[in-house]
Amino acid sequence: MPNPERRFKDTVLTALLKEKQNADERFIVLIEHQSSINENMPLRMLRYFSSIIERIIDMEKIYREKRIQIPVPEFYVLYNGTAKYDNRVLRLSDAFIVKRDEINLELIVKVVNINFLPDNKILESSKVLRDYSIFIARIRKYQSEGKPLNKAIETSIKECIKENVLRDFLMKYGREVTNMLFVDYDYETHMRVLKEEAYEEGEAKGEAKGEAKGKAEGKAEVAKKLLKIGVSVDKIMQVTDLSKEQIMSL
Repeated sequence: MPNPERRFKDTVLTALLKEKQNADERFIVLIEHQSSINENMPLRMLRYFSSIIERIIDMEKIYREKRIQIPVPEFYVLYNGTAKYDNRVLRLSDAFIVKRDEINLELIVKVVNINFLPDNKILESSKVLRDYSIFIARIRKYQSEGKPLNKAIETSIKECIKENVLRDFLMKYGREVTNMLFVDYDYETHMRVLKEEAYEEGEAKGEAKGEAKGKAEGKAEVAKKLLKIGVSVDKIMQVTDLSKEQIMSL
């Protein structure tokens, strides 16, 4: 069965490429979608780009004297998380341990906020992005009104189909989209990373406020993030080691 997430990402890529003239073999445009802030995107994009170059270039030719021509790379992150995160650029050099005036390697990722906002001009240039933004905003609206995540998704799909928002895609892949939003990610890895972040946040706050209190605050912050995205209380208890009463008080 076709992967609806991959099909959608391909659709988004096509829509963006239409904005660029002569985007046949002259450009490599790498796009990743994120619902959480990730400062490591330049490093990840570097890895992706290297992998692509190895596929499209005869690597034996790099030892010849004649210069090899390669497509122009562009890197984008489409962000639709709930935390405030305006359009900006992320630079690989920001991660360098030693800061120097002369930078010998750089990679710039443009972060584009695609949330459904009145002044978001990027949505005016692509109906696909605008429709997707409306779809996600609709789900969040129903979640904020108290609907469980599955009901919020189902209601949003029905309404968007009726209003001709991603209509063809949702009619064909509605069930797969629902499953994707729930389980189509590496849950165990995600939980492990969040747990590590909880302890890191706790240790940082512990230096200023006392170790025990700092760790508790770090765990509470992670618990709040998980509650916002609809993770069950039982799972949050496993990740943070907080009690049910502590989590419910948040």
